[in-house]
Amino acid sequence: MKQTALILSVAALHTVMACNPPAFGNCGNAQGSTCCPGNFYCQPWNPGYYQCLQNPAQCQQQFTDIDFFGNDIETVYGLQPSECCTRCSQTNGCKAYTFVNNNPGRTACYLKSGVGQSSTLVGAVSGIVNGGGGPSPPPPSSPTPSMTPSPPTCSTPQYGQCGDSRGATCCQSGQYCQPWSTNYYQCVQPPAQCQQQFTDVDFPGNDIATIYGLQPGD
Repeated sequence: MKQTALILSVAALHTVMACNPPAFGNCGNAQGSTCCPGNFYCQPWNPGYYQCLQNPAQCQQQFTDIDFFGNDIETVYGLQPSECCTRCSQTNGCKAYTFVNNNPGRTACYLKSGVGQSSTLVGAVSGIVNGGGGPSPPPPSSPTPSMTPSPPTCSTPQYGQCGDSRGATCCQSGQYCQPWSTNYYQCVQPPAQCQQQFTDVDFPGNDIATIYGLQPGD
């Protein structure tokens, strides 16, 4: 399907000139998070307070208010954010995790065999173990408690519609959900050199350049 030329950015759609929150300062709340200094990320502690913390040494990629859906290996309770990263790095087959601090009773660390499908989950933070790459084969099935159970087989056909601006659905393995307009998202293959794609997610700040008139694969 041919698409009209789209105005796309290789980085964020807006340029952040400087990050105002200081290291370990307040970076927002459940209504929205702001930026943090380099090598820091925005950690949700509760709905009213998010804080800039240093990236865990073994998990430099952190995604605030994002859940990596499915691919659960194990759920560990009572850890701190950096300990969740450490536990994942020490667990065979663990590539990524989702951490929820404001979980009823105690914190929850969901260890995952891959990134899978990302989705918005206010109050969560997801991380990727350094060198974790893309999804790995699912672990053997076992009855473990899970906030994000593995989804059923995706019924969206290849290159079919996968939602709109109100929400994206799944795509077949080897494809991701590409927003073309507010009314039409489509399952397409990821670029060969950029296999990890995150639909409806912005990486704020750290902009190098903005280039107009390209297609996603360009």
